[in-house]
Amino acid sequence: MTTSSPALGPSPRVTAGRRAARAPEPPGPSRRADPALADDGIAGPQAFLEHIGPDFFTSLRRADQRRAAVLYVSGLLSTPGRKSARNIARTVGESAAAQRFHHFVNVSPWDWIPVRRAVVRAVGRFQPPSAWVIQQSVFPKTGRLSAGVDRIYDPDHGRTLVGQRVLGVWAASPGFGVPADWHLLMPGAPDPAQPPHDAAVTSEQTGSDELPAVVARLGDRAVRQSGPRRPLVIDLRLADSAPLLARLRALGLPFLLRVDAGLRLRVPAAGARPTSPEQLLGSDRGALRRLVSHSGGTQTVVLGTTHPVLLHDGQPAQDQPPLRLLGLRRSVNAPPDAWLTNLTHLTLPELHGLTELAGRTRQEFWSACTRVGLRDFTGRTADGWHRHLTLASAAYAVTALAGIAAGPRLAADGQFPS
Repeated sequence: MTTSSPALGPSPRVTAGRRAARAPEPPGPSRRADPALADDGIAGPQAFLEHIGPDFFTSLRRADQRRAAVLYVSGLLSTPGRKSARNIARTVGESAAAQRFHHFVNVSPWDWIPVRRAVVRAVGRFQPPSAWVIQQSVFPKTGRLSAGVDRIYDPDHGRTLVGQRVLGVWAASPGFGVPADWHLLMPGAPDPAQPPHDAAVTSEQTGSDELPAVVARLGDRAVRQSGPRRPLVIDLRLADSAPLLARLRALGLPFLLRVDAGLRLRVPAAGARPTSPEQLLGSDRGALRRLVSHSGGTQTVVLGTTHPVLLHDGQPAQDQPPLRLLGLRRSVNAPPDAWLTNLTHLTLPELHGLTELAGRTRQEFWSACTRVGLRDFTGRTADGWHRHLTLASAAYAVTALAGIAAGPRLAADGQFPS
């Protein structure tokens, strides 16, 4: 039985707080003019939302759903502290709408995947991504009633806690990143049922042994979006990289994957013995090149090298596509970070630049948690979780677009004009 979402009523006008003038229309497929700019030439997030927000939600069938979506995103952008449905309703001046927001996110039957794709398309008109970055994150929870909650290890804080394991796909480029897709990893055995469609996995029961399949599916969905094929940068720190490697190669996806130190490799030479990233990179100190890292807003020097390699998986060398092993380290004696790629046409500095997108994406994730309430969903269902994450992703895309407009005039505290 399909449940209708109560109308939220007319959406209040979302303004930038200042009189705005339209800028000339940019090149590309967008039918709208550039976002309205304030008198000083800078558009805040709310101005961008007024301009581009309706384009995010054209897939929603009903006008009340589209109004609710824009109003919810507006509340995510402006609500201080925890961004619950109640707090968002209070911020947008409709305290009685808290229950309606709850219904819109948790019950109203709208598909989040077309919205995510629309957000990525809209952002790509202003800043095309250089790569798709896939990372795993932990969402702490105070109880066990929400979907996907379990006792899990949080590598960011080095401790075990109660929470959700989440895979995020980000459209990333230097200095810029927005969420493109999400997957909630469920504890327990994989669900044998086929998902209702290729994108919205409403029963995401996925054991840890199924992680390679999930990552490959997310990566395939990202790469096959319209436009040029962008590489996957996968930074998951897996204990065993081989199963994921096999799936990525079977799908023909372009990838740069952080690999475990014990992965079985061999060099493409007759009679070469099996080796590992740890052994191969441990013997190449004389071949290290100096590279400049820009992570964390400061310039530091890292040392890097690459080696042509093959997988030691029983296949003849002539049947294997070429691969390169990338090693990066902070000093000559520091343990190297090992990455494996089929992007053999890229130079060492270009590969290093792709790895830096992973660090940048981690910073963007923490920024999104604070600014748009990425981890603030208080409901219990997986569907509601996906819809909140989708709306929060749209809100963060709006802040990113405002950042492009602000450019070097971004405030010292990292806040955008509004």
